Amino acid sequence: MTRSEVNVAIDWAQREGWNPGIHDAQCFFHADPNGFYAAKINGEIVGTVSVVKYSGDFAFEGLYIVRPDLRGKGIGSQMQRFVLDSCRDINLGLYGVF
Repeated sequence: MTRSEVNVAIDWAQREGWNPGIHDAQCFFHADPNGFYAAKINGEIVGTVSVVKYSGDFAFEGLYIVRPDLRGKGIGSQMQRFVLDSCRDINLGLYGVF
């Protein structure tokens, strides 16, 4: 995701009732600008996830969100498979809100 696309994920998180801090996106993007991903259909963001790598052996997953009207269609499962595959050899932390 581009830095401006990360704002989509932050907006979605706020709509879900999550409370990302005012500068969280900026700090996480600075820590790992390659750690933000978007699922897209026809160029439109339909899901987001971050996998911010803090060291060679630790990453933290967050902003795992699928657009409400597309939930239950397997998009989130595909995103999670991507995350697990990309973190196969490192420790992965996740703070989940359901």
